[in-house]
Amino acid sequence: MIFLQCLIGYLCFMIFYKWFACNARTVQPSLLICLINMFLKFGSPIEEEMQLYAHQRYIQSALVVLAVVCVPWMFGAKPVIEHMYRASNKRATSTSRTRGKRRRRRRPTA
Repeated sequence: MIFLQCLIGYLCFMIFYKWFACNARTVQPSLLICLINMFLKFGSPIEEEMQLYAHQRYIQSALVVLAVVCVPWMFGAKPVIEHMYRASNKRATSTSRTRGKRRRRRRPTA
């Protein structure tokens, strides 16, 4: 969820900001290029014609760091946690099945 908010949520924010803050007379930056440059030109100063708002460089750098930190979580830790959760649920359901059944007594062998 954090990964999606960092990318798609920020893109939606830029769309609304561009609609409300930029006027038609100025050169408006391409939002797709802004999003691509957010990753390709990480930490470098943003060109004047590509800047939407003040401190955009710092906001984008923080979002990129959050998105990069989320990748190992999504591909590493989360599947392990899901596997452990399913294994514990499987054990819990298998023990609950045997509780309700009557166990047959074996006949003693002579």
